[in-house]
Amino acid sequence: MAIKILSPEVSARIAAGEVVERPASVVKELIENSLDAGSTRIRIETKGGGIESISVIDNGRGIPEEDVFLVFKRFATSKVETADDLEAIETLGFRGEAMYSISAVSEVEIATGVDNERAGSRLVVRDGAIVEQSLIAVNRGTKVKVNRLFRNFPARRKFLRTHSAESGRIKSLVQRYSMIRPDVAFELIQEKSRPFSTTGSNDIRNVMSSIYGYETADQMLEVKLDEILRDWHGPVVTGIVGTPAQTRANRSHMNIFVNGRWIQSKTVSYAFEQAYHGFMADRRFPMGVLDIRLPTEDVDVNVHPAKTEVRFRKESDLFGSVQHAVRNTLLQSAPVPPASRRVNSQGQFDQGRVPAVRPTFWPTSIGSIPLSDNPDMDNNLFGPGYSESVDYSDSIANQQSNTPHGTLPVLRVLGQIKNTYIVAEGPEGAYLIDQHAAHERVVFEQ
Repeated sequence: MAIKILSPEVSARIAAGEVVERPASVVKELIENSLDAGSTRIRIETKGGGIESISVIDNGRGIPEEDVFLVFKRFATSKVETADDLEAIETLGFRGEAMYSISAVSEVEIATGVDNERAGSRLVVRDGAIVEQSLIAVNRGTKVKVNRLFRNFPARRKFLRTHSAESGRIKSLVQRYSMIRPDVAFELIQEKSRPFSTTGSNDIRNVMSSIYGYETADQMLEVKLDEILRDWHGPVVTGIVGTPAQTRANRSHMNIFVNGRWIQSKTVSYAFEQAYHGFMADRRFPMGVLDIRLPTEDVDVNVHPAKTEVRFRKESDLFGSVQHAVRNTLLQSAPVPPASRRVNSQGQFDQGRVPAVRPTFWPTSIGSIPLSDNPDMDNNLFGPGYSESVDYSDSIANQQSNTPHGTLPVLRVLGQIKNTYIVAEGPEGAYLIDQHAAHERVVFEQ
């Protein structure tokens, strides 16, 4: 067969096949355009799982009348001008392929307006060609409506899942963008589904409450920027993560963003998981949102048209930064509580309970070990009738451990080293205990 140049129709469908995989891909590209336009409110409406129609309405800057005709041209963008710009991409979109690809496999209607123009612009594009155009009265912002997705691409349409499954993918996508942009009010309206919305209050915990519920969000831990890293020019990690008790059966609740872009990275995901090593059981995975900020020259986002795969220049530094930030948050939120003693009416020390530092942090409980059960301990060390019990019971479980008494003598906690080791005093001298290994033993025995 002789070599031929593909027709514009065929080449457009091939390009669309990379960018527009399913309805959620369309929603992703339109939301990113809205965010790049400075929108503070974004409304998404879908019908038939996004196959029948998708509408995205924002209050962004809008598109001037003279530029609106370029929106559906291939490689037409306002975000990149020179090759050097590709080395420091700061916007979510930059390839100039999204609207061109969407219009090649559907019918698209766009209505947009800017502040300094008397009227807005409206275009209808079908199969990549403009079929209608007019001036309309419209508020500042842009509305894009995509109808009959893959109407001329049956090979792609037959591989789509059910309407409910495609709707679920769209909902998950919108929730991810609401996590990384809590300052933007999102609203999602779908058929036969409860509407999802956020307030745009710039509070990540409020967003997590809208997604997972108030109780779950209230217990999650914020990953905050260390003061010593404020002048650091490497990877900076912030966000919100679940406690070791808030684990999930798969990795779908691990949301990773780099410079505001949702990505999929085995390296970062593994670092996220390793931060919980010793805190949770096997085959369980953490949940949360990590917002990683990197110098733009240290990350390459121009890897795939979907823009979810990226490459890092200093991958080992990124791994260490993610693991340290998350693990340090876990350790700071679960320090070893100080031992406490109470004196009863006879002047003797009575058993005291040390409350958990944060409710439901630990997924297990550790019972008390009475001093009198240890034959090697001199009970008269602090006076006749003295007995002591240190109880680290979880505030929710409130159950006694199955760990046999007498495994260790009763210890008096002296302090903690680097949020990792417990320093304690016993009858035979000082004890240095790896608190994470001890927790793993407790989980194993239970």
